[in-house]
Amino acid sequence: MHPGLLPPSADRGSSRGRRHLRLIPGGARAGLTPVGIAAGRPIVRAGLRALLEQDRGVTVVGEAATTRDAIALARALGRGVVLVDLASGELDGVTATRSIVESCDAGVLVVAGSASDGRIAPAVWAGASGLVMEGVEPRELVWAVGAVAEGGTVLPTGSAGRLVAEYR
Repeated sequence: MHPGLLPPSADRGSSRGRRHLRLIPGGARAGLTPVGIAAGRPIVRAGLRALLEQDRGVTVVGEAATTRDAIALARALGRGVVLVDLASGELDGVTATRSIVESCDAGVLVVAGSASDGRIAPAVWAGASGLVMEGVEPRELVWAVGAVAEGGTVLPTGSAGRLVAEYR
């Protein structure tokens, strides 16, 4: 096993001084949208993975729990989509988004807990191609991943209005 990669069972406990990047062997498959999941909380990574794995057009190729590992995941992903959870302990979603957009070919779809999350606008200004809320329906999440993979932009109506108001 690569020294920076963790098996699923090693994804518990304190993360001080440990890397939290897991690439899934055989994850990338022809004709499927490759997706990476960047979230500091294991339950969020597991939930997003479970939702995405229900769709035959998407393949989860890796997971990251820290900002540094999210950037490494995006670089390994190439073209595809990285889901970045904005509310994640050691993962700074805004910094990860900015770095991914500036140095990788992957699109970024940020996940926020509420429309009032103050990190949404900075993540969009940093280059996120889309936003979904944690309560999104699975089919809407898969649709958003596909839209971002095709170069589109995804913003919930209420969030789009808030972003325009903040921009002015």
